[in-house]
Amino acid sequence: DPQQRNIHAALPYYLAALDWWAGSDDLPTARRRYLSIVFRMADTDQPHYDYRYYGAMQSIPRQVLVNTVAIAQSKEDQARAKYLLASNLLSAGTPADVDRGLELLDEVIGAGPASVYDDALFTAAQRLSQQGRAVVLDDGRTIFQPDFQKALALFRRITREFSKGQTRHYEPAAAAIEAIVAPSVTLMVEGTFLPR
Repeated sequence: DPQQRNIHAALPYYLAALDWWAGSDDLPTARRRYLSIVFRMADTDQPHYDYRYYGAMQSIPRQVLVNTVAIAQSKEDQARAKYLLASNLLSAGTPADVDRGLELLDEVIGAGPASVYDDALFTAAQRLSQQGRAVVLDDGRTIFQPDFQKALALFRRITREFSKGQTRHYEPAAAAIEAIVAPSVTLMVEGTFLPR
């Protein structure tokens, strides 16, 4: 069960193994073992892996994820590695990290179907509809601004390219589409007022 994993206790051992394989002269074996360890750390090679468990991904040092992206060769490994790094960057929340994380998700989506394709679509759409991209204002301040048009396009891709049973993101995507396109009104007042 991913919720019961203690990545923090295992991390020193994982990092020692990664360091050892990074120094190996047998590059094909080292690449295979390095990727296997990272994906095991993030639990992505488990049959019922759930990308909502970000704890493991956030515990993996960013440089390890950068290395994973650099050495991944197959389309599947590249997609998984980029998705992990993108999730790490998005959770950091700085404007530069968010922009790079969204770029990586675009790369995963652009590469086409892989095991994390639907996750990349949903993660990007959710980020764009909720917090959005970093925008620099005229006064120099940086804010995050939602991009509902792009988010809507990504959510629609999920409902168009997958059926209900193919991805766990189908129903949340359909609900998000409705929330974006349905008319809504928000009423706010400056304070609380007594009657009369």
